[in-house]
Amino acid sequence: MTKGESLEVNTTDYGSVAKYNNNDSNDTNNSNKDNVNNDNNNDDNNCNSLKDHDVEHNKDKSPSNNKKPNNNDNKKLKNDELAFRMPNDNPDIVSHSIDTENESLASVFKASKGDGEVKVVKEGPVTWRTGYIDFKTLWCYTGPGWLMSLAYLDPGNLESDAQNGAYTRYSLLWVLFWCTTLGLVLQNLASKIGIVTGRSLAQACKEGYSRPIAIILYIMTEVAIIGSDIQEVLGSAIAFQLLFGIPLWSGCLITGLDTFLFLALHYKGVRLLECVICILIFTMAVCFWVNMIIADPDAIDIVKGTVIPTLPSYALNNAVGTLGAVIMPHNLYLHSALVKSRNFKRSDEVSVNTAYKYNKIESSVSLFISFLINLAVVCCFAVGLYDNRCASHTDGPYAVIPYTEDGCDALLSDGTCCGAVGLGNAGIAME
Repeated sequence: MTKGESLEVNTTDYGSVAKYNNNDSNDTNNSNKDNVNNDNNNDDNNCNSLKDHDVEHNKDKSPSNNKKPNNNDNKKLKNDELAFRMPNDNPDIVSHSIDTENESLASVFKASKGDGEVKVVKEGPVTWRTGYIDFKTLWCYTGPGWLMSLAYLDPGNLESDAQNGAYTRYSLLWVLFWCTTLGLVLQNLASKIGIVTGRSLAQACKEGYSRPIAIILYIMTEVAIIGSDIQEVLGSAIAFQLLFGIPLWSGCLITGLDTFLFLALHYKGVRLLECVICILIFTMAVCFWVNMIIADPDAIDIVKGTVIPTLPSYALNNAVGTLGAVIMPHNLYLHSALVKSRNFKRSDEVSVNTAYKYNKIESSVSLFISFLINLAVVCCFAVGLYDNRCASHTDGPYAVIPYTEDGCDALLSDGTCCGAVGLGNAGIAME
């Protein structure tokens, strides 16, 4: 495309029609017509020159040099949502002049400003003294990772931690560590989708897959979310029962009502919701670590359990359960949408790289804190309820529990009561 040419994109049918206007060609044609009228002797020469000019002009528009976009290209234009509107008589026509030598058509389509509600500041100078981190910029991007990490601390995770500690002591800490690490990798990939494209993973799947596949993915995700929510509602109800003696049905109602509280916080601004969630997570961290310090677990055994992979013969189900509790696919959809709350220019490569850098840092810190909380839960139950005889029982694995009126799942010869452990009797380990 030469200088003075323009490209117009018709979005009425999401197709693109290339119209080339060459002022030099029009001037030449007009002058040739005048010469034909004024001088008939030069008619043949002028006609030949016009034909030569048309041949040269049509070469630029030949299919080999300028192929007409097919239907797939038209769909791509629709998905890319071109945000450049120029004054035009027809409001359905969107046009943008580009210099094809310096800027590609794809880069024009991707040139869109972030639509988040949280403004970010430009990264300032960073050195090795600051860890190559601008903390003002990091503060602007802090929030989505903490909301995401809360899913790693739901009642399903805590019950898995409780059973791992009570049944296997510290043997499965390495599984917890590597599951959290793998979860971090997946969360970063999900956040990159939202940062680079401005679309969540759900939106990308809807646009990238056929409608039947998109519906199947939607149903599967909804089922996963419902399954996770059931655990959270029941877990919160059990927590109310342990702390205040409230019946389970009342605890479920209270948990359902507090959902509207978080919706109200989000209505006031995502920044306020992020702040509240951060406070809750740090409260959990303090409480569980105080309990762990009081329980006084063996630090050397904790390190060995985290670094050295071991798997008792009876603990395979617990290892698989840890993997399922930590890595949740619906959380990937969530994270890819949460990062869209930051407002930055996605057409600027530096801004995109900066956003991805600080989202990775925030996600790493938040998931490290969640790992420490899960670690503390495992250690508390390992100290309070683990007994190798109960854990390796033929009908087990079991943990040591106080004798109750309901009896024991297994009674050892010395009178030790062995039984299953869950959130319902989790308070035993804290006593």
